[in-house]
Amino acid sequence: MAFEEFKQRRRKERYLYALTSVCFSGKSAYYFAVNQQFKMSMSKMRGVLEQWEIHEEEQLKPVLDNLLKSGSREEFTQLQNYLSIIPEENRREAIEAMPDEKEESRKRADFTNRYLRRMSPRNIAALDYAYCILLSRYGMKLGYMEPDEAEEYMIKAARLAQASYSSWIEYATAYIIGVQFVDCVLPQKSPPYLSIQKPTIRKLFASRHSPLQKIDWNTEI
Repeated sequence: MAFEEFKQRRRKERYLYALTSVCFSGKSAYYFAVNQQFKMSMSKMRGVLEQWEIHEEEQLKPVLDNLLKSGSREEFTQLQNYLSIIPEENRREAIEAMPDEKEESRKRADFTNRYLRRMSPRNIAALDYAYCILLSRYGMKLGYMEPDEAEEYMIKAARLAQASYSSWIEYATAYIIGVQFVDCVLPQKSPPYLSIQKPTIRKLFASRHSPLQKIDWNTEI
């Protein structure tokens, strides 16, 4: 019985790590995606939390709660709903007519319009769920959260992801689109996310060492 419980826990841990394998970018992204449970330093984990303006224990849970409840997908959904009621031939004009003080919304509306007919009904929720798991894990390892509470957040996000998508490809694609949706308002001082990530994305989808290839999407958690 104890051995079966151990195997179930290992399957769960591997699945949770697979869900966050999409979160890494840059030259070493695939290396960290495959080895994240062994190779992430405390300083790197702290740096990720600080990017989310999490500097102490009290700031972590509100971020996690927001990711589970709405996250970036809320704005994406609002823009989808707004654009879907405008005839396709009039959407470009409607986006360009947005006032200057809503420049970020205009950029995101333009991006959303490109994916209006191509997204899963659950749209970019994968981005929110992946980061809920990653931030929970890092918060736990840095002592911001008890292991049982961190696991509860991670399992909630994982189950929502499983209920929202039917495969690793669908999940990872939604995550990639989500990152571009968030980043599309930033000044283009470096190559776009997709051009940097192409080698990592190919490996995640094709390499036999990739967690997305080794772990069944429908793993019971």
